[in-house]
Amino acid sequence: MSTPRLTVGRAPGALPLVGHIFHLLLRPLRFFSGLRGHGDIVTIRLGSRPVIVVNHPDVIRQILVTDARHFDKGLQFERARDYVGNGLATAGEPHHRGQRRLIQPAFHHASVVRYVDIMRDVAAATLDTWPHGAPIELESALLRFTIRALTATLFSTRADASMIATVTESLPAFLGGIAWRVALPTRVFERLPLPANRRFDAGNRRLRATIDRIVADRRARPGAGEDLLDMLLAARDEATGAGMTDEQIRDEVMTMMLAGSETTASILGWILHLLGTHPDVQRAVHAELDEVVGRRPISADDLTRLPYLRRVVRETLRLYPPAWLISRRALTEVSLGGYTVPAGSDVFFSAYGVHRDPAYYANPAVFDPDRWTTQSERSKTTPTFLAFGAGPRGCIGEAFAWSEVLIFTATLLQRCCVRPPPRLRVRAVARGLLHGSPLATVLTARGC
Repeated sequence: MSTPRLTVGRAPGALPLVGHIFHLLLRPLRFFSGLRGHGDIVTIRLGSRPVIVVNHPDVIRQILVTDARHFDKGLQFERARDYVGNGLATAGEPHHRGQRRLIQPAFHHASVVRYVDIMRDVAAATLDTWPHGAPIELESALLRFTIRALTATLFSTRADASMIATVTESLPAFLGGIAWRVALPTRVFERLPLPANRRFDAGNRRLRATIDRIVADRRARPGAGEDLLDMLLAARDEATGAGMTDEQIRDEVMTMMLAGSETTASILGWILHLLGTHPDVQRAVHAELDEVVGRRPISADDLTRLPYLRRVVRETLRLYPPAWLISRRALTEVSLGGYTVPAGSDVFFSAYGVHRDPAYYANPAVFDPDRWTTQSERSKTTPTFLAFGAGPRGCIGEAFAWSEVLIFTATLLQRCCVRPPPRLRVRAVARGLLHGSPLATVLTARGC
């Protein structure tokens, strides 16, 4: 791929010693979105360390796809590795390539289909507990759903119930603690002897120990490949026949929990918010569900027959990509459109910024599922759609996430309507992932 000739700039507003750290901590979305006005490639400083921010989608694709071998996971993933281990999301090369080959079969379409009924049953059980007519705080409610769905697909029902309960209870605090640790460009705060740090460290140890016990128990009582853990245990390297160690499996389970719970909850929260504030879109989804599914439980076959709902999800991901900021580190010197990136350089790019750039999306702040309707529009915008990354390090769980999001949303809208509580004012907040603050909804009878 030939890269364009780039405009190169330097971000204003750096302070002595700290550089742009306060911009990153206090108003990260505005800061990174504003950087595109200073060039296709912009240099910022985190403390004394220069960081390169890429704003041009063709160059981002070069980093992720064409020249992916010249880049490794960056600063964010190094921080996460200390807490979730050396799993697929955080591993460097060549370990990442080997692990991805081992794990990929568990996320093939045929494998994901097996999890649809589990996801649907967990969604239905969750929605049975949601009240009608009263505001529901979505962040915690949806996180409970995604954690339950994840543990059900990971461990089925064969893991000890008390162990699964420990995982389910420990995850929210772990996710909340790791989010700011990964986001902060310094380790100073996490090393302080604060009660919150002690609670996080204790919870992290408890979570890892519980997963170790589940893995050991499953090794002793192997299953028939009915859940993700069975598939991880059965995975073998084609060349050597070797499987993963218990430590590797623990790290992959931790990574799946990190990547597959809060991100999906964030997507679902924004979907319900946007449907509630766009009743015409919600009515169109209801009409499609009535025609395709009716009142019966949704099945795996239905997921490909709901094009309008899929456009709603895609447009939500464009506006509010959970992984809004991604980092890479140059392994070698690389030329990006004539700009030389030295080996060892940290490189950032913001999917949130690219997705809202008027150069690539007409009326980018407008929620418009129909922008994905025509083939010409899809082909024009797809290279700029970065919600799941791209290339050899693209999200391995993309099909899993799509299935879970579609199933939950369809199951909910079969039953009822959603609308925002009165006077709700939601803003996007980047806490590691992109959240809505506050996100809430009210369930009402169909007919909205």
